[in-house]
Amino acid sequence: MDNKNADARPPQPPLHSAQKAQWRRELVAQRESLQDRQERNEALQRVMRVWLVGRPDVVIGAYWPIKGEFDPLPALFRWQEAGMEADAAGARQRRRIGLPVVNKVDKTLTFHTWYPGCPMEEDAYGIPKPKDTESPTPWVWATPLVSFPICFQRPTMCPWTPS
Repeated sequence: MDNKNADARPPQPPLHSAQKAQWRRELVAQRESLQDRQERNEALQRVMRVWLVGRPDVVIGAYWPIKGEFDPLPALFRWQEAGMEADAAGARQRRRIGLPVVNKVDKTLTFHTWYPGCPMEEDAYGIPKPKDTESPTPWVWATPLVSFPICFQRPTMCPWTPS
């Protein structure tokens, strides 16, 4: 290995990474500036509650909403509460909501049980996470998206670029 350029600047990321970061900033800004964001959030929560009815899952992974993201936690909490009520067969489920936790040392991802009022602390990225709760494995995971291209692939793989 030739070290004569050891003091040279590291290579710059490819242009598509810079463009992707720019698109992300623009899309997050657009989402945060939506005048009807609260109404959209409430409508999505209603849709999510309907989607959750009858689901067999007992652990669902979610996220702590940041940067204007949809907040799935109220709908998931109602789903969790409904699992504690006796159903038609008299069965009861202990449903849990898991939020992602990034280990600050090795950057591994696990989920920890969340419930309203549980102790919270910041994770490696400054996002609130449950503190000292159990670590379930989600059966299903709700994930926030900044955008989703019409080609149904990752944006960098689409043949078009947003304007």
